Amino acid sequence: MIESAFNFLLLIIGFGFVIFWHELGHFLAAKKVGIRVEQFAVGMGHAIMSYRRGIGFKFGNTRQEYERRAKSYLDKHNPSKDATYTEEQIAVAGDALGLGETEYRLSWIPIGGYVKMLGQDDMDPNRKADDPRAYNKKSVGARMLVISAGVIMNLILAGILFMILFLWGFRAPAPVVGQVLPNSPAQRAGVLPGDELISYNGHQVHDFTKLVLNTALSAPGEPVELVIRRDGVEHKLQITPDKRTPDTKTFISVGISGSPNLIGPKLALDPTDPALEPPGVRDIAPGDTIVEVNGKPVRAGDPKAGTAGDFAVLHAALQDATPENPVKLTVKDAAGATRTVVVQPHLGEEGFYLNDTFDIAGMQPRMAISFIASEKSPLFEHRKRITAGDAIQELLVYPTPDSQPNPVSNPSIDKFKKTLTEAGEKDQFVSVKFVKPDGKVETLDKVKPVSIKGGGYGLNFRPTFDELSTVVAEVEPGSVAAKAGIPAGSRLTTVNGKPVKNWFDVRAALLAAGQGDVAIGLINLATGATETKTLPLDKDAFARVQNLRNTANVVPYLGELIRVRQTGNPAEALAWGAAETRDLILQFYVTLRRMISRDVSPSNLMGPLGIFKAGHSFANRGGDWLIWFLAMISANLAVVNFLPIPIVDGGHFIFLLIEKIIGRPPSRKVLETAQLVGLLFIGFVFLYVTFNDISRFMQ
Repeated sequence: MIESAFNFLLLIIGFGFVIFWHELGHFLAAKKVGIRVEQFAVGMGHAIMSYRRGIGFKFGNTRQEYERRAKSYLDKHNPSKDATYTEEQIAVAGDALGLGETEYRLSWIPIGGYVKMLGQDDMDPNRKADDPRAYNKKSVGARMLVISAGVIMNLILAGILFMILFLWGFRAPAPVVGQVLPNSPAQRAGVLPGDELISYNGHQVHDFTKLVLNTALSAPGEPVELVIRRDGVEHKLQITPDKRTPDTKTFISVGISGSPNLIGPKLALDPTDPALEPPGVRDIAPGDTIVEVNGKPVRAGDPKAGTAGDFAVLHAALQDATPENPVKLTVKDAAGATRTVVVQPHLGEEGFYLNDTFDIAGMQPRMAISFIASEKSPLFEHRKRITAGDAIQELLVYPTPDSQPNPVSNPSIDKFKKTLTEAGEKDQFVSVKFVKPDGKVETLDKVKPVSIKGGGYGLNFRPTFDELSTVVAEVEPGSVAAKAGIPAGSRLTTVNGKPVKNWFDVRAALLAAGQGDVAIGLINLATGATETKTLPLDKDAFARVQNLRNTANVVPYLGELIRVRQTGNPAEALAWGAAETRDLILQFYVTLRRMISRDVSPSNLMGPLGIFKAGHSFANRGGDWLIWFLAMISANLAVVNFLPIPIVDGGHFIFLLIEKIIGRPPSRKVLETAQLVGLLFIGFVFLYVTFNDISRFMQ
């Protein structure tokens, strides 16, 4: 808790420094070209504290004291003592008294900052001053330098921070493949778990974040070269990046995740009721190291040596595992004691790359409980008898409390969600019958669905598939199962005459059968009739079965495979930093362009709340990640500030460019209208991104 609070304080200081550095650019450039600077502020709004030479530090601002002294001086030198003094006269008097012309202030609102120059006002673009040191008296070139200096300084800061980061050592995710999504571009290209990523589209992949960045910069549907290293040999693969799903405005990807390490998580999971988390996630604890997989010695990765470790061995063992033959791990704790951990496999719960629906040859298993997601769940008080792995045998919806229920037997995940949302919107009661693996039935009787994060209604438990039975909940339209006439609500009994008792058996039997007609024996649960159907397992359907991957609850909670990116050469570190800054700028512009073309949803944008939340998360990962985040913010701040939007630096630069071309500033009406439009646009964007932030927090 104390460490988290300290990291948050460091984040605040870091943000303040990035803003200070930006405004310092404007300030130094203004001084360089001889502009009188009245205020240099970090933050917005009223001043918490300020400083001015000749007056010193004060709570609040020094302006009133400055004007009082200057006017007193002018009164002494003005016999009538009834004059109204101009800003220029007050400035001359202040100089005569030895008072500093600039007030340095820290303001209450820790967002943004500004440099206030004589004769320049963002909210009054027509403001003029007769002082030769006024902003409006300087040449267009001098004013362009002042306006662009903040952006230039932010780019310099980003490069310097990255250079410091690489001299210190950046503990980044190693460029090693962990898991490959079924039917993804990576799987089609032949990428395998354990492959080391060397380059993507000609860009070196220093760490896994670089692959994500370079993929996002790719054009969808265009093949690029991916160089990987496997067993010490480099291979060149052609890979075609695309969207994760075709119906969402997401970033382009290739469908792979970074490799975990064979160690426990860095931080312990929060202590909680076992019903509130997936079974087995605590089997590998902080300080643990996996030393054997099914009796085969394995080693963890070494961040400094850059070795990848043997997660691929664990992944391969999971693919061969079944409920009857789970994976056995030998785990060594921090004290050196060893123990055996049994890891149960689960059928690929992430679904397919271009289809979120999990199916085997077009057949969807029925729904089951993975774990209770909240203490607010109606299941929570029944957690001793309704537990992880229980399948949904029947869902009963009561139009009115006393009416006969409408039954939904053996629902799929999608059917269950849809039914509960409709019941919740109509304020209806539901009962749920759960069947355990041993056949015992438990009933949750007449409860009301509750509102859940992300929208809709449910019972606040995490769904999974009933992989231990062979009940078909739904049949995908147009699939080979639909062509075979396999009915929803049936239970498979044989595949080519071989008995099957779970979906692992079904998958294995289909793979053994190969392409062609496959005899499927089943029982229609609605009629009790025994039937045999002919499944035309064509090339595409067979490939989907082949592409299915097993996973395990423990895998996402393993420690991250880290590789330290470090150099002792300052010149090399600076070159790396310049490249990182360049890539971040390119990523921002490409993302902006794709938002305009609607290839990427604006809902991905974060506002101040989201940035602070993300920054706090990065700060908790360590000082290197805090530096990386601040460097990224500095680079992005440079880009945002130089967009051609009135009120920000880019908008001012455009007006100066117009003045340079036509020989005079735009008209007062044009400037005022543009400033108003810019202010409204910035206000709208601020409200929109804040709404996005709050929506994400509530999910």
